[in-house]
Amino acid sequence: MDNNYDPKKYDAVIKAYSDEDEHPKLDTSNFENFDVADGKDRDSEKLQKLKDLEALLGMDTMNPFGTLNREIFAERVDEMTLADLQSLAMRVGYPPSRDRLSLKSGLKKEFSDFLKKHGSGAYSQQEPIIDPSSPNYDSIVKLFNE
Repeated sequence: MDNNYDPKKYDAVIKAYSDEDEHPKLDTSNFENFDVADGKDRDSEKLQKLKDLEALLGMDTMNPFGTLNREIFAERVDEMTLADLQSLAMRVGYPPSRDRLSLKSGLKKEFSDFLKKHGSGAYSQQEPIIDPSSPNYDSIVKLFNE
């Protein structure tokens, strides 16, 4: 053992550290609110209006998926438990599997196929093509806007 060993010297250093607060208070006054940037366009007001409209129309009783909007369906699927996913899979005629991730992706693909087969949700709203040089252009535009 080293003859220069002085326990009192080390005890003083240890005591200095033991007097410190274990959980110092974090100053959060300078933090800013950050938005998550993941490349998805989230318009919660527009999505909520769609949900309300589908609820009024009784969409959950009209089709087995409960919606005709891809975003709403993806949100619902992401929030479901494995048992809920398997129940939905049986209701729409998709074989329920044990793996949650493959079941989610399979249901989303099945939903896309459903929209394509039934001609809904797959197309954007079309606007009429009007020749601006037409003599009746102004009256036609006014008629379409009414």
